Amino acid sequence: MFARKLELVGRVSLQQSQSRSRIRQAGTFFVSTKPERTPPPLSNAEQETEAAAERLNTQIEAALASVATRNPDDAGELEAYADRIERSARDLSVALRELARRRRNTGDE
Repeated sequence: MFARKLELVGRVSLQQSQSRSRIRQAGTFFVSTKPERTPPPLSNAEQETEAAAERLNTQIEAALASVATRNPDDAGELEAYADRIERSARDLSVALRELARRRRNTGDE
């Protein structure tokens, strides 16, 4: 009988604890009556920078996959990846500098 009461008390305590937890979780959501602002679309320079960064990431991932295979016959392929990564990194640095220049010029106006 005592064990049954203890089990029921434990269930009620657990349910109360879960209810409090849900209330705390529900309390963390905020509702705004202000209209939601959408960020402005990316400029051409920003789009070019993102594309260059994505290309570089793709080249790095491919190179790492090739490294993981540990194939001794892949030396030429690793050299090709090194060349591609250098070109992609150069493209990204050019895009970043162009974006910085445009933002600087926008701030001067």
